[in-house]
Amino acid sequence: MAEEAQSLFQFACSLGLGLPERVKESARSNPFPLSGSEHRVFFNVRSADARVLKITFPDKFGRREHTPFQYLERWSLMGRLVPATGVKFEDCIMSLAGTVSIVMSMQFFKGPHPSSLEAHNFITDLGFELLSDGSTTLDYIDLGRGLILRDCHPKNWIKVDGALVPIDIIPEVVARP
Repeated sequence: MAEEAQSLFQFACSLGLGLPERVKESARSNPFPLSGSEHRVFFNVRSADARVLKITFPDKFGRREHTPFQYLERWSLMGRLVPATGVKFEDCIMSLAGTVSIVMSMQFFKGPHPSSLEAHNFITDLGFELLSDGSTTLDYIDLGRGLILRDCHPKNWIKVDGALVPIDIIPEVVARP
């Protein structure tokens, strides 16, 4: 996985991607106000295009077993499933120790989190069923679409104008029967 992370970092450099150095330096040395098990979160809501930056913990790319490219694939799939999220690969950051963090951004959504029942009803109304595959996260599956939605707890959704918007679920493609 370290080789894949290094390749991704070199690729990002070759594209000339770039967060401002002040953001990169802050990410290298200081925790952002919010963090979860996958990434630190930085809100840039002062601009007209309010965005949320998600910076993975060094050499950790989502679920324990995910590689950097699987992490990017997950966010790409999220962007295709819900274009309003405006998911974007921003950059890679390499620490002084040589570890890599991926920087993603998405549209900022303001609103409350739904209740557990609201989240469950929203997902099942879309045709998904609760999945019990031994995962430690709250997951749903739609075999007809060939999709699993992982980590669907209420804090990974925002209520906007009566609808729920996913802000940190993990979509996965599965083989159809």
